[in-house]
Amino acid sequence: MSQEPADSQLEVRFEEGAPSHWRRLTGFWSKLVFLLAIGYSFYSLLYISNFFEQFGYYLYGAHRVLSFAFLLPLVFLMIPATKRARRDRIPWYDVAMAILSLVPTLYLFILYKEKTVYYFFPQVYEQYLTALVFALSLEAARRTLGWPLTGLGVFFLLYTFYGQHFPGFLVHRGFNFERITGQFYLSPEGIFGRAAEVFVGIVVIYVIFAQFLKKSGAGEFFLRLGLSVAGQYRGGPAKAAIAASSLFGTVSGIVVANVMTTGSFTIPLMKRTGYKPHFAAAVETVASTGGALMPPVMGVVAFLMADILEIPYWSIVVAAIIPAVLYYVSVYMQVDFEAARTGLRGLDRAQLPSKLGVMRQGWYHLAPLAVLIYFLAIRGFSAARSGFFAVVALILVNILVGLFLDRKVLMGPRSYLRVLEGAAHNMLQIAPAAAVIGIIMGSVSLTGLGLTLSNGLVETAGGSLFLLLVLCALASYILGMGVAMIITYLVLALLVAPAIVQMGVPEMAAHLFVLYFGISALITPPVCMAAYAAAAIAGSNPFRTGLTSMRLGIVAFIVPFVFVYNPALIMVGSAPEIIFAFATALIGVTALAAALSGYLLRGTNWPERIALALGGFPLLIPGWTAQQTIGLGGI
Repeated sequence: MSQEPADSQLEVRFEEGAPSHWRRLTGFWSKLVFLLAIGYSFYSLLYISNFFEQFGYYLYGAHRVLSFAFLLPLVFLMIPATKRARRDRIPWYDVAMAILSLVPTLYLFILYKEKTVYYFFPQVYEQYLTALVFALSLEAARRTLGWPLTGLGVFFLLYTFYGQHFPGFLVHRGFNFERITGQFYLSPEGIFGRAAEVFVGIVVIYVIFAQFLKKSGAGEFFLRLGLSVAGQYRGGPAKAAIAASSLFGTVSGIVVANVMTTGSFTIPLMKRTGYKPHFAAAVETVASTGGALMPPVMGVVAFLMADILEIPYWSIVVAAIIPAVLYYVSVYMQVDFEAARTGLRGLDRAQLPSKLGVMRQGWYHLAPLAVLIYFLAIRGFSAARSGFFAVVALILVNILVGLFLDRKVLMGPRSYLRVLEGAAHNMLQIAPAAAVIGIIMGSVSLTGLGLTLSNGLVETAGGSLFLLLVLCALASYILGMGVAMIITYLVLALLVAPAIVQMGVPEMAAHLFVLYFGISALITPPVCMAAYAAAAIAGSNPFRTGLTSMRLGIVAFIVPFVFVYNPALIMVGSAPEIIFAFATALIGVTALAAALSGYLLRGTNWPERIALALGGFPLLIPGWTAQQTIGLGGI
């Protein structure tokens, strides 16, 4: 094992450039896309700060359209049609699509108030603009997100047009293009509707916030803090990776990007301390994925869920905390047991940064997070405004610390521009999905599919809640393959969660259920995009990494079923019921971790591992039932 001090190994910079297949431009085009990128991020900051309202300009829904007037051209200028295309120039057809994308967006932006009021009466030429929006949006989604979500958008368009030809409960009368133009293009509930508002009105500020955190060195601080606390214990680097990735992942909202950002350091460090490559990659995978389940931010999903369910944000945080803690306890215990079983030791104390030194050097990185929680939880501000104040706090703290304590941390003008550019690049990777989700939502609303699909799933399950949950879990997993977590949740909340609610399950439990299984696709073979990203860093077999990730993330597959049947684990019930459910679940999670790892105080044989599994699983089920007694007896 290398004796190089771990603190000095943190030379890796937490920068996230554009993906490798994106264009690397020079000259005029480079300057143009740079100006468009920083222009978009700066405009978004001004909008969220209510800057325009101070001068009497109330954009509201027009903001969504103008945002896409920035983003769609950037997609075609930055991202080639295929990964094999040349990256040093822009072909004429991409320039043409970038220009064409301005036509329907700027047209609707300029006439937004008039057109959205009378959207039932579109002009003939507006039907051509609608066709153009469909084509450009689907192509932008294909370039950024691939075929799965794009194919889903195409399916829903065809379904809206030709519903009379679909079988069984899916049949409807079909709609002509004039009606579709009003619903999908001109209506405030169409392509530029609620889904677009989520992405360009809420997600964007947290993407900017995450970029500022990375640029300010917060990622390094989180890792140093984790190493200073846990680095000397067995499996210390892996435990530090869990802490850092969960902290960073709860804000970043993009799991694969989080893996690439923190994993570029944590995975090599775990390998150097003796962890096998596939295990190191799996630890980073599940730790980064779990950030989307861990309050307070949950990768922005907490805000989306609160908006969809029309309940206070803090209710989401309270409900999500126990399942998230159980998830990370399971990962932590498996890492600890793996280190004990294989004889891995922690790093020497001399190799590690001191706790006091880390806090003295980087305490200010916690201030913006404290500001965010203050405005969200105490002041009750909106998610977007709270995120804006967190960005402002981060900038002010950086300036003050840089001027009075350590000039090395002070961010210059170039750093600010790069943050804005990087935020726009990250938005390009997810924002086109908003248009496709808008197509899906428009189709569901126009055709009444939401109700018929829920009825169809319930009918298919034959009235069995368990079978319905299995079907919904499978649907959630399929929709989650290869698609960003935020996008996955929005689609599942629209199409799948209502079926669970129809069976009498509380809305909160239903939405958390589909969230967990949508995210599970990121760690479950054969797709498991997060595991593939980590495997690329570790040099391990992607499929083996995925299987190990499934084992480490086992709680994500079990707990959702538990809190659907008995919601004590999502804080529904009396205080004694919740405390008892949490306590027994912790024991059960530890027993399952021991069974999967083959270690508990000492190495265990297969009969003992089976007994631990059979004893641990019943302990996860809340309530004073016989299962707990059997479980404790098994352990």
